[in-house]
Amino acid sequence: MIGAIFLALAVACCGTAALLGGRDGRWVALLYGLAIVGTHYARLAVPTWASPHLPVFLVDLSLLVGLMAVALNSNRYWTIWIAGLHVLTVTSHASVWFVGSFDARAYFVMESVWSPVKLVILLLGVLLDWGRRHEA
Repeated sequence: MIGAIFLALAVACCGTAALLGGRDGRWVALLYGLAIVGTHYARLAVPTWASPHLPVFLVDLSLLVGLMAVALNSNRYWTIWIAGLHVLTVTSHASVWFVGSFDARAYFVMESVWSPVKLVILLLGVLLDWGRRHEA
């Protein structure tokens, strides 16, 4: 159920960004969509969260590199926010490697808690940019 709600949010936010967004919005929507697909297959490769999840970490790290590239080449603040929040996602993987024992549910929550927030920031950023472009 939660997965379906997240997927609906992702389609709505990334779809809006792809349709109404400028260069930055389209790039972030593309990167985020690729990361969702990559994460799906990475979770199939290693279905348990009882140990550090290297395949999902690699997808998240790749997404971080892409988001940082967009943020560094953008003049919009919302791209920095998305990249910054994604740093928290990547560091959740690193924190699990340094802790000897951990709860698998807590690891999953730390890894995924910022995803809906990033999608809402994407949507708001694209809508604000679209409104500014059409005012001028």
